[in-house]
Amino acid sequence: MRPRWPSVAALTALILTFAPAAAHAASQYHTDPPPTVGGGPGTYTLHKELSGYSNYGVADAAADVLYGAESDSWTFDLAAAGIPADHRSLRRVRVSLVLEDTFERPAGEFTASLAVDGLSLHDGPVATLGVDHGAPFAGQFTNWAVADFPIIGVAAGDTPTVSMANTTTNGPVTGDDWIGIDWIEIEVGPSASDRDHDTVTDAFDRCPDKPGFVDNDGCPARTFVALGDSFSSGESNRPYQLGTAVPGVNECHRSSRAYPNLLRTSLPAGTPFEFHACSGAVVDNMTTTGRWTEPKQLSWLSDDATRHGIGLVTLTIGGNDLGFADVLTYCVLRLPGTRTCEEEKSPLVAAARQRLADQLLPALFTTIAEKANHAKVVVLGYPRFFPVDPPKHCLTGLLAQTFRQSDMRWINAEIAAFDAVIAVAAAAHGFHYVDTYDAFDGHEICAAGSARPAMHRYIHGPNTKGSFHPTAYGQQLLADAARPEVPSW
Repeated sequence: MRPRWPSVAALTALILTFAPAAAHAASQYHTDPPPTVGGGPGTYTLHKELSGYSNYGVADAAADVLYGAESDSWTFDLAAAGIPADHRSLRRVRVSLVLEDTFERPAGEFTASLAVDGLSLHDGPVATLGVDHGAPFAGQFTNWAVADFPIIGVAAGDTPTVSMANTTTNGPVTGDDWIGIDWIEIEVGPSASDRDHDTVTDAFDRCPDKPGFVDNDGCPARTFVALGDSFSSGESNRPYQLGTAVPGVNECHRSSRAYPNLLRTSLPAGTPFEFHACSGAVVDNMTTTGRWTEPKQLSWLSDDATRHGIGLVTLTIGGNDLGFADVLTYCVLRLPGTRTCEEEKSPLVAAARQRLADQLLPALFTTIAEKANHAKVVVLGYPRFFPVDPPKHCLTGLLAQTFRQSDMRWINAEIAAFDAVIAVAAAAHGFHYVDTYDAFDGHEICAAGSARPAMHRYIHGPNTKGSFHPTAYGQQLLADAARPEVPSW
């Protein structure tokens, strides 16, 4: 009987650590053979070919298997392998992975996290690692993916242990939610030195505190991390990133047309990119709970999580905490003779703005500054929705409903007031604020003579979430506004 391999949701919780994952049961199909050693005399490669289940592997038609909620460990005895004591600094971890071949759980639902000696290397969807369902079905798979994690200057000790856990938690974990591990490999080399000259040999020596994206004394290129809400994810602009448009499971809607993707063209070729903005995100989704099946966004703000050190962080945040969606919903559905948007929502918006100014944004930005202390942090404000001098009436997009002129002016004023709050908080933390209030000038909702709107009105049907979000052109304008702040070095 062949094993019931873990699904993409299972691999979403894949944990590779250099410490056992005690919260999970031991794997039923597990081996820990002595490694074969290659390389030297500089860098050594230690390779474990796994064979817990006699099918599906590549080289030996066998592989280890982790069911849902199972974990196991693989130990590399460097002394027994003949690795010199002064060459036991970790350089790389590579793992050959595949998902179950029944396709009962979509690959986009699997997530994983990886760490080495407590140093996190990945915490998010495995689709970003290129891992997919095994093929051909019930055969010797030919599409194993190699997850490759470069590491610079981290001491491995004498017996580094790789621990992996299948932690799929998105919905019921079934017998078919398994992960296959064909082999695990580590590279070690000369021991770390105090490369950032802080008198301590530690993990920060991997990427010295030097500005820029390339050649930090031999460190890999620094990473561009894009966080935030729907204005950063690119809501309403399909196609969306694999796994972020699964109804009821993950609706972060990360778009290839979002401004962070457009900004990548201004960075050196090969710059690592982590895109984790999520539609509907509030401050709490960045700091505490995450959204949908994803971890909190600040999980990505460490050298450990991104593997290469961080060079640039971009974000928009706070619009959902302010109540954008509630305000616009009321305005769109408001009937003649009822209270205006301003009369109905102004007290709530004012209170939310004050809380953002006094508590939420300062706390968030303080944490970002601590976690990404070597990065340039670029915070974008929100663009004006309506013309400076709006028309008397403006169709909302819902039947014959219209926005009142006074409400359009009030919404613009509230956006300006909140942008000022963001700018003050950003400046207080040494961040770079991008003023986008006028970015859509001449292309706002109901702008006279505009043939290329930068904002959607109300959208009927299944794409309603995209209402009152930047169009593809609007995302281009946001990228244009932010580009001067993108490092050119």
